[in-house]
This record gives sequence, structure tokens and C-alpha cells, in this order.
Amino acid sequence: MPPVRIIARTPRFGAVLPVALAALLLALAAGCAGRRPVPCEPLTAPGGAAAADSLGLAEFLALPGTARDERRAQAVAYLGAARGASSVRDRADALATAAGLAPDDPGPWLALAEIWRWVGDYLQAEACLDRASDAVRLAGEGGPGRTSRDLAAVRTAELRAWLHYDRAEWREGMQWARAAAGLKPGDRDVWRIEGLLAAAQGRHSDANEKADNLRRADMFTTDPAWILAVLDRARGQEESAFARIIASNPRGDEMADLRPTGDHAAECWRDMGIIAERVGQWAWARRWYAESRAALPLGDSHCIREVKVRRLGSPGRASELPVWLAFDRWYVTGSLSSYANLALQRHRAAASPEEKAFWASAVVNATGILLRREDDQAWALRARGLVFAERGDLPRALADLRRAAGQLEAAGTPDGEVEAGLGHVYLLRQDHRAALPHLQRAVALQPHLAPAWSDLGLAQVMAGDRDAAAKAFDRALDLDRGLATAWYNRGLMHLHAGDLDAAAADLGEAARLAPDNQDVARLLQQLEVRRRQLP
Repeated sequence: MPPVRIIARTPRFGAVLPVALAALLLALAAGCAGRRPVPCEPLTAPGGAAAADSLGLAEFLALPGTARDERRAQAVAYLGAARGASSVRDRADALATAAGLAPDDPGPWLALAEIWRWVGDYLQAEACLDRASDAVRLAGEGGPGRTSRDLAAVRTAELRAWLHYDRAEWREGMQWARAAAGLKPGDRDVWRIEGLLAAAQGRHSDANEKADNLRRADMFTTDPAWILAVLDRARGQEESAFARIIASNPRGDEMADLRPTGDHAAECWRDMGIIAERVGQWAWARRWYAESRAALPLGDSHCIREVKVRRLGSPGRASELPVWLAFDRWYVTGSLSSYANLALQRHRAAASPEEKAFWASAVVNATGILLRREDDQAWALRARGLVFAERGDLPRALADLRRAAGQLEAAGTPDGEVEAGLGHVYLLRQDHRAALPHLQRAVALQPHLAPAWSDLGLAQVMAGDRDAAAKAFDRALDLDRGLATAWYNRGLMHLHAGDLDAAAADLGEAARLAPDNQDVARLLQQLEVRRRQLP
């Protein structure tokens, strides 16, 4: 019998594409400056040439001095427009134009980085910070509308530290926070992010030192309680962290809780929501995430909307939590577990390869942060492993799904989709013996999983048990008549058995359901060759 070919359950695609928020501004060649904004919907991919009046830094510095001064003067006008803008879209547009006119000024790049960070596109935020770093390194001081190079260097390092804090990349963030502290010792803003990053790593002495510094500088600041609550969370003392928040501003009523203010209130409210989520205090989590949304430094942001989604692995509506999306796709604030679950659902429902690629990337990024924060680990591994399996990234799929299966089994909540995912990965590796027990367990745990029945039939074909395989394929098609994989696999079985009429019927249906699939087309060609060879 010839080797059995496997048809993937979903189309495979290459590396995840980088994302850019073109609805906010068109990207310049340098990375993130642009001109004319477009409506919130639809969100389109970046494209087209850079604006004619925008230059990269090297080209700008090569201009005559008078030309540079003229462009800087024009940029000053746009910076003024940005300060007076009533919406985040107008502000970003003005900043992008200013950055394109005078790319040696780090100020517009830093302001753009903050906007990109808060609308959730960390790649674009990082691109803007790279441009700010270039400006700091290569441009001299002075000039109208210019940001002091030393202050810009501190702000660039501080924003990079916050970006890593958002991503739960504590060590990388601490490197940038220390760089900022070296440039501006004793700065309270730097102490705050240093303290939070130390706390997130469970470094008791460093976190307490920064909290004490902040308390001595301002006895009314809420930052020390924030830092110490994060420290408790990092050390596995979630109940203590929650109690610390509730007791931070005692007033003798149910509203007695930490009430952050200032530039980073949104991040503090979000951390409070994370802690409430960790201890299952859903009402507090909803309230504090809503406060985080209200504190966003974005002004009029009508392109940010709230959705309520169940957390990963949580049954029912009890743990349905809010998450705010920018342009209906990027995470802004709210429950990251809910966002990861939303991204997984949208990945599965995506109609185009581009949408599928975006949401696959969103699942991988969100679950990566959850894993680094040690939140919902088993379910985060499950979601990421299933996406890796569908993308054909078999080594990482296998690693994540094995860990997820072990943790879920230990928790007494074995999952059929994880077992089905493991079986599918082993089939793609042409190891039907390893696949078979996982697929049998998958259909025992969740008998409605049509793809698992189809994969089980294929594994049984490869094991030589055609009777069991036929029953598995029939079951898959009873559950889902539109499952092209099952038609293909059953047609393949009939072809190998010499039942050409049955093979033609099944493969014809597979071709109708998946007209662009080359595996189906090739098998139909083989079928026709076999028919012509008959007497």
C-alpha cells in the first residue's frame, strides 16, 4: 500500500505577518509616520509610497541647513496641532506629519510610541522608539520645537521599560529602567517602573527600596501600594495582594480600595484587575478594568470598544470579563485571558489567510504574556499549542500540547481538543502509532469533535484496520458534512482498497468543498489514471 498522505484540516501559511495600524495613520518608510487617517472600519493593511514630504533621518541630515530649518519650522506647527487635537486619530496624524518633516526630533516619535503602545500594536511602538533612539544618537541639541536630547534619552529608555512591562518581559524591562536611572538618578517616574519590574520578578529588597523612596518623596502617592501588591502577586501571595489593594485607602465602606491617579493610573488599575482575576473576584476585576479604560491617556478614542468574553478554560458566564479592543483587533486593556480566548475564536472563524495570520499572531502574543505572568498556564499552553499545530509549527505545537495535557490531567480537567491536537501533530509527523491513543482519548472525552474522528480514521487506515477507519470516517461526516478532510481521507482509503467508484464520490465531494486544495486535485488525477488502466 502506498504511503498515506495527510490533508491539513486548515490551510497552512508562513510566518506571521507584522501588523500595522493603517487606519490610524499610513506608515512612512521609516516605520510609523503617515498622513491621512481613514475611518475605524475597515482596517486595511499598510501600503503605497511614503508621503512625498517625509524623509528618513539620513536623508534629512543630508539636506542643506536652510532646508532642515524650514522643515523644522513646519514640524513645529504640526506639533502644536497635535497638542490641540480633540481625538487620538488627529493627534497621531499631526505627530506623524511632524516626525516625517523633522525626523531628527525624538519628541514626535516618543509621543507616537505612546499612542501605538496604548492602542496595542507593540511592534509599531517599538519601531517608533527605534526612530527616537536614532534621533537621540545622531541629532544635536537645539532648534525650534526640539526635545532636549538628554531628556529624550531618559524618556526613550523609560518607555521601552514600560513596553517590556506590558509584555511581562521583566528582565529586559529592568535593563532599560536601569539605563533611565543612570541618565536621571532620583527620578520618581523611573523609581516607579524600576520598583514594578523588581516586584514582578519577586525581588523583595529592590521593590521595597523603590517603594520607600517613593513614599518619602510623596506620602500620599499610591505607587508604593501598587509595587508591593505586584510583589505579593509575583511571590504567589495573591490573596495578600488583593487585601493590600483593598486596605490601601481604608474608608470603612465597600468602595475602600487603592485609587491611583497620574500618568500611569491606567496601568495600575489594570494590575489591580489582574490581581482580582487571579483570586476569582470577578466583580472587582470588572470594575477595576473599567477604571483602567477610563484612565487611558488617549482622549477621544471612539475606535476603542468593549467586548465581554469568557476567560480561557472558564465555563459559563460567571467569569466573563471585559476587554477593550482598538480597531476591533488590538488588546488595549481588560482581561488578557479573555482577549486570548477571543483571538482563538476569531482565528478559527477567520475567512481569509490574512485574518487567520493576524489572529494566530494575537493568540501567540497574548498567551506568551500569560505564560510569563504565570496566569492560566495550562489553558494558555492549550491555545498556543493548537494554533502552532494549525500553522504547521510541529515542534512547538508538540511541546505546548504535551505540557497542557499534563497540567490539565493533573488538575482533573483532561481536554479532548488537546488530545486531538496531539494526535493531529503525530499524524503530520507520520507517526500513527503515537497518534492513535491520543485520538481515541479525544473522541472519548469529546465525542462531537468531527476532525478528531477524521484523524482517528486516518490513523486506523495507517494501522491497517479499515473497518474501524470506515466507522470513524462515517462518524466524522455524520457530525460535519462539510468537513473536506473526512471526505478526502475516506476517499483515500477507498482508493487504496481499489473501490474506485466510492473513492471518486468521496474525492469529488472533497474537491467541491476545498476547490483550491492541491492534494485533492492530485489524488483525483491518480484516480483517473487508475480508471484508464482498467480492462
